[in-house]
Amino acid sequence: MTESASTRNSTLRLIIETLIALLLLVLVAQNIATPGSTVAGTDFQAVVLDSGQIYIGRLEKLDTGWPVMRNVIQIARRSQGEGQPPQLVLVPRAAELHRPDHMVLNATRIQSIEPVSPDSPMMQQLNEAMHRTAAPETP
Repeated sequence: MTESASTRNSTLRLIIETLIALLLLVLVAQNIATPGSTVAGTDFQAVVLDSGQIYIGRLEKLDTGWPVMRNVIQIARRSQGEGQPPQLVLVPRAAELHRPDHMVLNATRIQSIEPVSPDSPMMQQLNEAMHRTAAPETP
């Protein structure tokens, strides 16, 4: 084999190896833990903001800088009195005066997102809170 044929083979091999490496890089980049448009596996997600506020709802558009949360319920702390730990209560946002049907979040303010299991005690409480909100008010 001549020197030019050997150089040509080395160059060809380098090009092929580079293309394979680029293809693998593209495949890996597509599967890195970047949020998609929804959180798979559960209908509801718990979102903790950097302010410490916790919201539960249905997240959409996670692949944008401004995710949207629907069916929003806030977990609020209600003080029970001096010397007693605060009680956590579920406050449906739809029960507020302006009755919001969704909430737009700044993705840079989100600390964590966790799924809420359909068979969890939290999901039972969420269902009860949503039914209380949906029930018509009696005079």
